Amino acid sequence: MILSPSGLITAPWKVYILFAAVRLNVFTIIGEREVTAPEIANECGAVPKLLEHLLNACVGMDLIKLNGGKYTNTHFSQIYLIEGTPRYLGDFINILYGESLEWLNLAKTIKGDEIQNGSSPLAELDAQTFTRGMDNLGAQGEAEAMRNAVDLLGCREMVDVGGGSGLYSRVLCQKYPGLTATILDRKPALEIAQELNSSFDIRDRIRYKEADITQDSFGENVDVVLISDVIYDKINVDKVLKNAFACLKPNGKIIIRGYYSDPDGANPLFGALFVLNMITSDPSREIVTITSLQDHLRTSGFTGVKAIPLTEYSWYVEARKP
Repeated sequence: MILSPSGLITAPWKVYILFAAVRLNVFTIIGEREVTAPEIANECGAVPKLLEHLLNACVGMDLIKLNGGKYTNTHFSQIYLIEGTPRYLGDFINILYGESLEWLNLAKTIKGDEIQNGSSPLAELDAQTFTRGMDNLGAQGEAEAMRNAVDLLGCREMVDVGGGSGLYSRVLCQKYPGLTATILDRKPALEIAQELNSSFDIRDRIRYKEADITQDSFGENVDVVLISDVIYDKINVDKVLKNAFACLKPNGKIIIRGYYSDPDGANPLFGALFVLNMITSDPSREIVTITSLQDHLRTSGFTGVKAIPLTEYSWYVEARKP
């Protein structure tokens, strides 16, 4: 990571500029067009003179371009910041906005000070926005990496525990024509999953079941259990693994994917940041590491446990039920 004083001191400003531009839908409004600040302001309900300052800052951040008084999206923004594109990140950026107040209290959290409960942007986020945001994040190469890494040859029944948008079930069903997946999650997440999967030809091989994954059965005689971006709290890990073990057939496989830190806790950077993000909302949380996760799997009865870096951000762990 290359550091500079100017980069450090302007980083927070840039983040809040991005939050504002996404929440005003600036990049989607511009789309493929060349438009003026008043035209954008009219569509997003902003004050033209004030919006122009925001747009000019986005120009300086290489998010949009300005030519002859008209604004256009850069190639980067066309890929990541226009709603409806395959690699859109706007929903996940809205999650980050929702978590921003907790980050402002990080120093107090680390000191163990009591945080006064006030109005938080996080309260504006609903479960469906969160599900779409995590789908955004998974589409940035995580799902494709999972598709390429795991071997499900011969597997027919998969349970996707806390499967959210169904992104990982979708890519694995696309790779393995004989595979059928059941997504277990809360009702709002399942509604988004059905919507997002409805246009794909594998939609008939994905089922949806409302469930509390710490309490409800995952099924029976299942070939593979997929748990992606779910197991982070030590308080729940053994409950989830117990349910996974019970539903698998002998020699069945469990696959766990997540943004875990390594045994030393500092790498990968995203894993260390992810841990901080979780404790900002609840400092009492005990977070699973990649090493402790493997220990929990062995304690739960799984064998052949192995952990493998999936991307520069994430790990995946494989094990089997004897």
